[in-house]
Amino acid sequence: MVEILLAFNIDVYVLMDEDPGNQSTQQLISRIRNLIGDKLFLQSPNLEGIFNFDQIRRDHGIQRNKFSKEIALKVLPTWFESNSVPPVYESLKNIIGVTNENG
Repeated sequence: MVEILLAFNIDVYVLMDEDPGNQSTQQLISRIRNLIGDKLFLQSPNLEGIFNFDQIRRDHGIQRNKFSKEIALKVLPTWFESNSVPPVYESLKNIIGVTNENG
């Protein structure tokens, strides 16, 4: 997919889990980095780690090991009320030029 977008001169930014220890993911990261360089942003170690999903599971009685769309939509808006934006998202926001509503 990245190659197709690049062929049409469409800027590509990738946000993905780093998943340390997963050889398949590491190979994919390497291939993507070779194509887009510093436009690759890694959630380290993964999305669930960034948002301390183990704590969210305990707080909300969630049985799953991963976010579902339903859980993310329910939990993450309130998570940001008491937590700062993770650095990987700040970096992505800055490179693509997103500004706050007030600025």
